[in-house]
Amino acid sequence: MSRAGPVSKEVSTVSDVENFLSDDKPTVFAFIKSSSDPLMKTFMALAKSMVDDAVFCHSHNNLFVTPDDYELRVYLPKRLRTKFEDDFALYKGELESSNIKEWIRKHGQGLVGYRTPSNSFYFENVDLVVLYNNQSIDSYPSGVKYLRNRVFKTLKDNSNKFKDLVFAYSFSDDFSYELSEYGIEADKLPAVVIQSKGKKYKLEHLDAFSDFLNKFKDGLLTPHVKSEPLPTDDSSAVKKLVALNFDEIVNNEEKDVMVVFHAPWCGHCKNLMPKYEEAASKLKNEPNLVLAAMDATANDVPSPYQVRGFPTIYFVPKGKKSSPVPYEGGRDTTDIIKYLAREATEELNGYDRSGNPKKSDL
Repeated sequence: MSRAGPVSKEVSTVSDVENFLSDDKPTVFAFIKSSSDPLMKTFMALAKSMVDDAVFCHSHNNLFVTPDDYELRVYLPKRLRTKFEDDFALYKGELESSNIKEWIRKHGQGLVGYRTPSNSFYFENVDLVVLYNNQSIDSYPSGVKYLRNRVFKTLKDNSNKFKDLVFAYSFSDDFSYELSEYGIEADKLPAVVIQSKGKKYKLEHLDAFSDFLNKFKDGLLTPHVKSEPLPTDDSSAVKKLVALNFDEIVNNEEKDVMVVFHAPWCGHCKNLMPKYEEAASKLKNEPNLVLAAMDATANDVPSPYQVRGFPTIYFVPKGKKSSPVPYEGGRDTTDIIKYLAREATEELNGYDRSGNPKKSDL
């Protein structure tokens, strides 16, 4: 997003810095002794790349009397300041843009950040602990402060054990889709969810917060899984997959499996499924082959599968369950059968490797 004016404001006094601090974004301050210093170019490029994530200011005056030729600080958003932590952090690392950017990400929101849809930069690719509640910091700052303080107390009592976790407060209305994914109703708030390595762990009783974190660190929590109920009718030629039976069916080492991830509103899926069902019916007597399908909008899709559009199709041969193969072939019944006849680990009983029906001995 383009912005008018310089990406970093030059300031002359400590008061200028204080007056420039943002209420809702981290503020990055740099003292760089000379405008010709190579660090100045690095800093300005960094400011340009992070224009949506933080505000930047700089000075060539040694405002904070550092003995060095430079100083970098990141200040917390003013609305996140508390007595539990310093208002700013000092940079001690190497003067490389990537290192500085990671440092800003780590310190810019403090120990308990305020997560919104627009500041996801600070909360990506980490083990994230999110406290959800139905109060926003704009409308109910005291309520948000109270719950953040409860988290601070837990961190104070367990500072070393939880130091590799990132904590954040989120307004439930901003992330209603996440709460729906986790099955958390409005009357269960405040609630806590840990997002770690593609898995989610939820807590709906805040009094057990410390115990919940300890169990997570000790590997004693069961991940939350979004799943339809297990199917009661197993007679269909296409096996119905839900999150709760996915591993049992797809990762069965005795079977080659084709999986279709679909969505109920998807027109391409509606065109595909009758042909897929016809192929499954023609192949239903193959003992080492399963054709299956999952509604990816109603179930968690497990790793390593990636569903970026519908339908998404994978072939999962036995012996290679950790490396499913994306299916890029045609979507007619004959196309599906020919592919499976060619790629099956063992030759099919009813079709040769070219997908031609075998002649009966009778």
